[in-house]
Amino acid sequence: ALYIINRNLSKNNLIFFGNTNTCAVRVFMIENSDICESAGINPIPKRNRITLFELLFILFVGIIGFVWMHYLPFNCGPDETMRFLIPQYIYHYGSLPNGADSAVIDSRWGTSYGFTPIFSYIVSAVFMKITSFFSTDFHVLLHAARFAGLLWLTGTLYFTIKSAKLLFNGLYRWIFIVLVGGLPQLIFLSTYVNCDSFAIFSTSVIVYAWLIGKNTNWDKHSRITLAIGVSACLLSYYNAYGFVLVSILYYIATSRIFSHDKTERKTEWKKFSFVVLLVFLLCGWWFIRNGILYHGDFLGLTTSNRYGELYAVNGYKPSQRWNAYDAGVSLFSMLFLHLWITKTYCSFIGVFGYMKYWLPIYYYIIYTAIYITGCAGIVSRIRTVGEKRNLPDG
Repeated sequence: ALYIINRNLSKNNLIFFGNTNTCAVRVFMIENSDICESAGINPIPKRNRITLFELLFILFVGIIGFVWMHYLPFNCGPDETMRFLIPQYIYHYGSLPNGADSAVIDSRWGTSYGFTPIFSYIVSAVFMKITSFFSTDFHVLLHAARFAGLLWLTGTLYFTIKSAKLLFNGLYRWIFIVLVGGLPQLIFLSTYVNCDSFAIFSTSVIVYAWLIGKNTNWDKHSRITLAIGVSACLLSYYNAYGFVLVSILYYIATSRIFSHDKTERKTEWKKFSFVVLLVFLLCGWWFIRNGILYHGDFLGLTTSNRYGELYAVNGYKPSQRWNAYDAGVSLFSMLFLHLWITKTYCSFIGVFGYMKYWLPIYYYIIYTAIYITGCAGIVSRIRTVGEKRNLPDG
């Protein structure tokens, strides 16, 4: 294979490395698939294609979400009334709201979701505008706004499948895909107006970028994918920002950014700078806007809390909300006696409405058994790999 590649490269007056390092060949074949194809060699595909069956699975889950969305009453998703004010404003006025605008301020909480990233609401407003050419009925426009969640759901499944193809083979791949796509809470999050489903979509893009970046030494495609995922994450919800931090650490750990070779190190820093610049171009506008509108409060959180303290009704002000620390509850009591861990874990699988509607107990038992089995398999795999590495050569 090396001989054929060398022969064809020499015809194009290109120089090919002389060693036979397998990893180097893989990287070369990934980044030069067109040359490999001309040489009569099947290259390593840059993108794992989605099959018809996989598309049908995405469509099937999307239809489940659509039916659920259609029958879900308004405001049966957490804070939907308050959240829906944002796409309504954009739909009516054709501009982004100031978080302090009375049109988007909730009278009970004294603040709004306009202070936090609203990209998903912008997409909802676009769907509302398109739908308004056919009907301006409130419930029709509500369903149009909710449709953004279905878009993020199908996008999440798309990137989940692509990641699964890089991680697993055969039956294990589909176990992973079905566990994600069939997660009740994931589908529920796509049925009402929110930014959470967009946050989950962004993390699926980021994880896929991690996988292809590591396999290709962060070629241009993987770096663009990572930048898009990180930008989407920054424009989604602050509780997803941990993925941004991990992405930085993961990129550093899997690249040669601290190589001893000065030329290579310079090239790697340029590649990393490309990601940073692209992220800034894609999402920097939001934080600059916040800084201008809210006098340097780039995240908008401080201003949101201040408005809540000033205008929320008694009992809903930030300083009046119950929290474990002010109540003198210990960390252990909060986690276990107040069932914080149990409720959080179960809500990951599926608890609907305002944490009011729970699944039958056997759902949680089945998912727990699967997760425990999976964790046991991971530990076993790590031990096996570690033992192989410790074996003496020869």
